[in-house]
Parts: sequence; C-alpha cells; structure tokens
Amino acid sequence: GWDGGDCCFSTCVSGNYSCGNNTDNTVVIGFPFCNDPSACIVPDFDAIGDAICNPVANTENCGWDGGDCCNATCVNTATASCGRVNGTIIGYPQCLDPNVCIAADVSVVGNGFCDNSTNKRSCDWDGGDCCAETCQSDTTSTCGYNADGSAIIGFEQCRDPAYEPTSADETCIVPDPSALGNGYCNTRNNTFYNTALCDWDGGDCCASTCVSTPAHLCGDSASNVSIGFPNCNDPDVCLAADPSIVGNGFCDNSTNKRSCDWDGGDCCAATCVSSANFSCGFNADKTAVTGFLRCLDPDHEPTAAGETCIVEDQFALGNGYCNTLNNTGYNTALCNWDGGDCCAATCESTDTQECGFSATNVSIGYANCRDPSVCPIEGSPRLGDGFCDTAGNLDSCDWDGGDCCAETCVSTANTTCGFNADGSAVIGFLRCLDPNYEPTAANETCIVADPFALGNGYCN
Repeated sequence: GWDGGDCCFSTCVSGNYSCGNNTDNTVVIGFPFCNDPSACIVPDFDAIGDAICNPVANTENCGWDGGDCCNATCVNTATASCGRVNGTIIGYPQCLDPNVCIAADVSVVGNGFCDNSTNKRSCDWDGGDCCAETCQSDTTSTCGYNADGSAIIGFEQCRDPAYEPTSADETCIVPDPSALGNGYCNTRNNTFYNTALCDWDGGDCCASTCVSTPAHLCGDSASNVSIGFPNCNDPDVCLAADPSIVGNGFCDNSTNKRSCDWDGGDCCAATCVSSANFSCGFNADKTAVTGFLRCLDPDHEPTAAGETCIVEDQFALGNGYCNTLNNTGYNTALCNWDGGDCCAATCESTDTQECGFSATNVSIGYANCRDPSVCPIEGSPRLGDGFCDTAGNLDSCDWDGGDCCAETCVSTANTTCGFNADGSAVIGFLRCLDPNYEPTAANETCIVADPFALGNGYCN
C-alpha cells in the first residue's frame, strides 16, 4: 500500500513522524519516493488551490490543480484572482476537467436553444436545451425552434441518455409554453397550441378541461369577451349543445359516443337510469317502448324491447308493492317478477310500502306471485298435510309437500292420503305431477282410511 501512504503528500497522515520530514523530524525532505500512480505529485503542494492554474498540477490526481484551472471550480484567494495572471485576465484556456462545462459564452447554456458546442454531459446537455422534457424557453429563445425563432426544429439533437430525441411532429412545441393551460384558448396564428400533442392548449379550449387563471377567465377572448368554447377539438371531451340531455334517461344520438360516456349511459339497459322526465327504453314522450338497440358502449350489448326489463318507473321495481294492473311489464321474468315484490319469499318491505299490501295499504297477500321458482303458498300448513292442493302442486312447492303422489304422500291426523278433503271419498293420485312418479287412480294403489293400521298385527 505504498508504505501505508507515507510516501506521498496526498496519502500520508502524520503520526509519530511528520509527513515529508526526515526520521528525527528536523529536515523537510518532501516526498521524493512517491511512486503511487494515483497520487498527486508536484514540487509545491501549497500551489494547489491557490487560484492560479499550475499546468504541472492540472491532472486528475491533483484534482485539476485543486480546481484552479476552470471557471466553475476555481475559488479566489487573498493573494490571487481566478482566471488572471499578474492581474491580466487570461480566462481558463487550460481547463481540462471533463466534469466542468467549457463554453465560450456561458449564457448559451440553458437559454432555450440547443447549442451543439455545449450539448455534452459536462454542460448538462446544454443546460437541458436539447431535450423536450428538460428545455425551458427564455426571453431570447423558444424551445424546439431555430435560433431566430422562425422555424420549428424539434429535439432531434437530444443526447441526454435519460430521454429520447423527438422530431417536430412528436412533441408539443409552441412559441410560448407558458400560454399552455393559462385559461385562454390559443387558435388564431397559434395553430400549434390547440393540438393533441399540446393537450389541446393545456385544456384551455374545452369547458370541462379549462381552468381559469388570474390572467384569463375560461371561455373569454383575449379582450375578455365571453365567446364560449367554439374551438374545443379534444375528442375525449363531450360536446353537447345542451349538457342536460346527457344521463337523462333518454338515448340521444348526438351524445351517444365515448367522449360523452355513451350519452351518460342512457343508451344501454345496464347503464341507463330513468329521470323525472324520461324513462329508460321508452321514446321521448313515453308512449312506446323502444328498447336499447342503439347501445354502442362496447362493454354492453344492444337489446330489443323484448330482451330486457323496460318499465315506465324503474324505481317501482323492488319497492315492496306488486305492480300488476296497467303495469304488465313489471311482473315478468325479464323484470325479475317486479323485483321480487309479488311473492312472499322474495318481497322486501320498504319505508313506504309493506309487502303483501295494496297501494292503499290493504292486505291483499300474494295472489299475483308468478315466479316459477317461488312457492306461492310457502309456509302454509296446507303443504304436506296429506291432501293434494292444486295451488301448491308445483315444483317450487315440492309438489304440495308430496301430497299429490302415492309414493310421497304422508297422512296426518286431519287428512288421509288419496281421499277428498273431508275424507268421505277415495280420489286416488291422478293429480300427481312430480316427474319422478306416475299418476294413479283409486283402484291402482292401496288407499285406506288409516294407513297406520296396515301391518299392525290386527286383520282389518
């Protein structure tokens, strides 16, 4: 380790002996045996960093003479001024530090115009002037333009490895970048602003994207006259002559497009919400059902009138009241049997309507329960009582609790399987509809008044 660093000025640390002295510390001998190739070797170390560029010390090992040879790194001392010799200005012709920007005119760095001479790492790529993401215009130059501002040249000279070169038609280049998003829509003689590359003048040209500033009120001209947004060209902005038609429950062709969220959802069954004036799936005056054949939203399918639930009042679905009279569209499979309102098993009361009651608050039960998956007499003691009731002889009622077939019927204390209601006559099981069993007449199966007396040890 080169005697632990003892032999070179830049690596020696004094201890029992003083660096650069003889063994008894009486004579300064310097560092004549410094052989470390990474060490700074000069006759006079006091001359490093003295504000005077010493060519001998102007090496990387000597920190480029302690910074004395470059404008950006030199520091004046009490006895010398940087860039001068005997009081005469000579500049920094010997600046060799690769990390220091060397420019004949430092004002060209970061002035908004890309100068090839300073478009290098040591000059921070001309102060950022050569790349779209880093350039900032000033009063003398505009980013992306030529030197006199007469033509757009883009940023094809961008060399900063963190960014990509871009041509004039690949990025937003305008004479005054500060005018983007300032509340005023630039169009006349400024066709570069209101473009997709410039985010439509920073949003200034459309009502939904413009943000007013202290200098400009959105929708005003340069002379502060209200002109609206006639130059809104952003395809992602909804343009409607009357914004109230969007999401009002009626499908309008003019706003049935992506930028208007497909008329606020009005044109598809899955997204439409009725309003006080319009009902989803109806024409404008609510005299005819039109369906949703104009649904253009790619997330949903167009549906005809007979393919989806279309009722005049969507809010009446599942409100606790079974709509039937003059509202035949409600209690249908498409409308989930009025949202479940017509069957005891599926109806849920609301704050304004109790299930099983009429609109005038009279108990009417569930006579209009048509849902084939729901037993209309669910919970009734008539289910499984030993007598076959037509009302419960449905799949949803487990075929009247098994009462209608010989194999499944179980007599009770009050009713005997295969007999009429009062037990006065044998009727058999001709009403057996359970597909697992066959209907049987009175003379085709064993029907007795007391099935429990069969096989009880007493011969009846």
